[in-house]
Amino acid sequence: MSEPEAYPGGIAYDFKSWRDESMTLKHAAEVLWKRYYRVWQGAAEGKGFKTSEPILLDLRLVGPALLLTGLALENLAKAVRVALNQDVPSIISDGHKLGKHFDQAQIQLTQRQHDILRDLTKAIEWSGKYPTSKRELNRKNRHIPFPVLQAGEVFNDKNILAILTRNGEEIEEIWEKAAERLRAIGKRTP
Repeated sequence: MSEPEAYPGGIAYDFKSWRDESMTLKHAAEVLWKRYYRVWQGAAEGKGFKTSEPILLDLRLVGPALLLTGLALENLAKAVRVALNQDVPSIISDGHKLGKHFDQAQIQLTQRQHDILRDLTKAIEWSGKYPTSKRELNRKNRHIPFPVLQAGEVFNDKNILAILTRNGEEIEEIWEKAAERLRAIGKRTP
């Protein structure tokens, strides 16, 4: 005789599993961000870039770092929604629209934070994993000088260190708001 399921319907109904996956993705994103940031910090300190393969690869980590950051926030918002007992198939079918997940999770954000979620949604959908969007496929000779510009308007700034620092603080605040919402709900959830 098999053991009864801890979560009828499967692990997707366990908000803690969504939270744990979110924490793993966040940690992976932080590892990539640190490597990317280190290269830009060296340039700002006058060390310049060496065009060695490892440095060039580190410069390209921004897309995957944004992708993992977005997925971490998505999973955390989904954890809140599952803890709120929202319909899990609906949560999953809502895809990667971070703004929608945060709205449905009733997490209050500033307009700037919503803008960051919009750009992170772009990273999840394409800029964190593909060289171009479907819309850009028919445009010829499109050149993006720095991978960070693929992420969207909020991440588009000439002072890359400043934008990474400022947006990093905003992303951490978004994370904390979602985590606090989950903690508040989790206390009431068996």
